Amino acid sequence: MLLGCHDFTAFKSANSDNSTTICTINSIELINVNEECLELIVKADHFVYNMMRIIAGTLVQIGLNKLEPGIIEKAIMTKQRDLLGPTAPAWGLELKAVKYPPQYNLFC
Repeated sequence: MLLGCHDFTAFKSANSDNSTTICTINSIELINVNEECLELIVKADHFVYNMMRIIAGTLVQIGLNKLEPGIIEKAIMTKQRDLLGPTAPAWGLELKAVKYPPQYNLFC
């Protein structure tokens, strides 16, 4: 439901900047690292402020059967943040890489 190009307005925090909320998620992978640790890897062309933390918090609520999986699609369609789970804590977030298109010539 999250893959592809969507308007992620429902997945941004209230104090988000005015950048575009249109993002394309290219891949999502959930890895069971061990009994107490899951790793969520998301590759996208853009992220809205707190988008990953809201996705993670929502997926936890779905995993605990506190939210139905269809709530993600409904939130994307209606742009209603209050349908989704809590914003996961920042301490679990890790940025692994940032890649820019070659035409930007950033590191030449």
